[in-house]
Amino acid sequence: MTATLAQAPPQGGPVGPPRRRGRTIAVVVVVAVAAVLAVVALVQLTDGTTRSQTTVDRATDPDGLRAFVLLLEAFDGEVLRGSADLVTDESASVDAVLVVPGVELSPDEWAELDRWSVDDGHLLVDATGAGVVVGGTATVDLDAGPTCDIAALTDVATIEVRGSDGIQEGFEGDVTCFPSPAVGDGGGYLVAAPGLGGGGATIYLGGVSPFTNRLLDRADNSVLATSLFAPVPGTTTLLVRGQGGLPTGQGVQDGGPGGGDGTDPDQGGSGGGDEGGDPPDEDGLTDLIPTGVRWGLLQLLVALVLFTWWRGRRVGAPVAEPLPVEIEGAELVAAVGDLLARRAEPGPAGQRLRTDTCRLLAGRLGLPGDADPATVVEVTARRTGRSVDEVAATLTGHPVDDADQLVRLAARLDALREEILHGVHA
Repeated sequence: MTATLAQAPPQGGPVGPPRRRGRTIAVVVVVAVAAVLAVVALVQLTDGTTRSQTTVDRATDPDGLRAFVLLLEAFDGEVLRGSADLVTDESASVDAVLVVPGVELSPDEWAELDRWSVDDGHLLVDATGAGVVVGGTATVDLDAGPTCDIAALTDVATIEVRGSDGIQEGFEGDVTCFPSPAVGDGGGYLVAAPGLGGGGATIYLGGVSPFTNRLLDRADNSVLATSLFAPVPGTTTLLVRGQGGLPTGQGVQDGGPGGGDGTDPDQGGSGGGDEGGDPPDEDGLTDLIPTGVRWGLLQLLVALVLFTWWRGRRVGAPVAEPLPVEIEGAELVAAVGDLLARRAEPGPAGQRLRTDTCRLLAGRLGLPGDADPATVVEVTARRTGRSVDEVAATLTGHPVDDADQLVRLAARLDALREEILHGVHA
């Protein structure tokens, strides 16, 4: 017989994992590299820009008015932003004015806007939202109500507003729309004072939430926005800036896609500024990706790097293990046969042949390897057409007593095996 023994491991000391200190250093290095790659990837996702504070008309967060501006522009409208003095600029041709919450106007500015809406027949919308709170929930649906007979709002049946907005009090001659069941009669979310002087109108809103990015697509909010500020194509709307400027929200950085020139947060913007300047560049595709999605992609990138490091780690050098003795199959069979011959015990040899043949036939006949020999006999008899007694005598008969019986048993077992495995009838 031939045997192959494994080489003994070196005697220089035990082979094991590296020191804990070296592993800690490797983890720190991998995490640092992953953080750098994540920052680079995030910068690439934003086209080199970061999210920052910008004016509300360019803000893309849920409470911004970016969608409102884009909606009016889709109806060939123009949105300016500037001081109240801009309404007297004939080159601006302002048709409607919107005062959003957070804008501070002096009494003189309010008087100038009132005079402009009364004398010139324009629309002034005060959405600063003073009044009784609508409700305590996140959003509230308000129906137009039976007293809302404004022709421009015929197609507006229901609006959805933020629960923290206010219900305005209506006076004699005013038209109230969208009352709140929680407040009762006598007011509405929209109160109009029409027919002032030359056909102008002043409208008081409980807030600007119906026009925000979060709620503009809810109920008839977009219909309300276009009915007031884009009744015909080419309408120009002014967002009054006030003394402290327009409120801010989350949006693209100034100087990036959709931003201004980066010099003054209250200059530039959609449709121009105080001077009616050039409109900014349109937002790119990556600017429309929500901040949560960006952070989700960043987390996936970090997880991928850590998973790759974990699966690819190597804890120490490979450990040499002794291999079992390798013996050629033919020599193993010859050795076992020689051992059995020396023992001169034909009974155990015959039983070994029968057991191996039963296990082989069971696997070929679809039976488990440890199937009962009686079951193997029955199935074999049906498959070969032999009698059950003949097959039982071969597979489970009496033990053999001498070498001649062992040879004859081996011949019968071989014939039965050939018939089952190869379909050859001996």
